[in-house]
Amino acid sequence: MRNNGIQQEVVTTYITTGDQELKEIDNAEYNIRYYAILPCGNVNDTVTVTINGTPGVVLSMIGLTEMPITSIEVTSVQDTSGAGVDKGLLVYGLKVYKSIF
Repeated sequence: MRNNGIQQEVVTTYITTGDQELKEIDNAEYNIRYYAILPCGNVNDTVTVTINGTPGVVLSMIGLTEMPITSIEVTSVQDTSGAGVDKGLLVYGLKVYKSIF
């Protein structure tokens, strides 16, 4: 539940293999547009995604990537360490309310 007067807020969602495709949301109350991804895992690991309809995009674990994201799904993760660290992506979005009340 949000406070009246808040027009927008940053939201984060963690996704990994087996999760459903993450898409933009637009309903009667608000919309969410995703704009950045931060890989989570060990430095030498990689995450393969389908992003904005383009399959097979390989992301390293170094760095925040900013771009308009209409859809993203993690298709595989390469685990080089075997350390048991959860690997995936932290996806940032902006949730904009359609009414301030």
